[in-house]
Amino acid sequence: MKIHLHAVVFTLALFAPVAAAHRAEDAGARTGMSSAESADLRARFDQDLSSLRAGGVDAPSVFREDERAELTAASARSADLANLRAGDCLTDHEWTLILIGAAIVLLIILI
Repeated sequence: MKIHLHAVVFTLALFAPVAAAHRAEDAGARTGMSSAESADLRARFDQDLSSLRAGGVDAPSVFREDERAELTAASARSADLANLRAGDCLTDHEWTLILIGAAIVLLIILI
């Protein structure tokens, strides 16, 4: 019976995780730590995976009443603060990109 190379590779790939898990169990014995010490060390450095998950949203910080009053007073004193808000008006860079895009569309239409 002829054994194909891909069958050998597939068999080795099936047994590799078992061998790796067996070596990981022996790691505690090689370092001289007890299982309790090893568990304590692992628990100290394990992070909560929910904080690392994509799309996790932290609750926004709440303004205190005195901070709100300061912000209201500052916006009443200075009308220039409205210009610093994001999204109220287009910047020069945005206008440049719009003009470049319009020129490309016009060029495509003319061709």
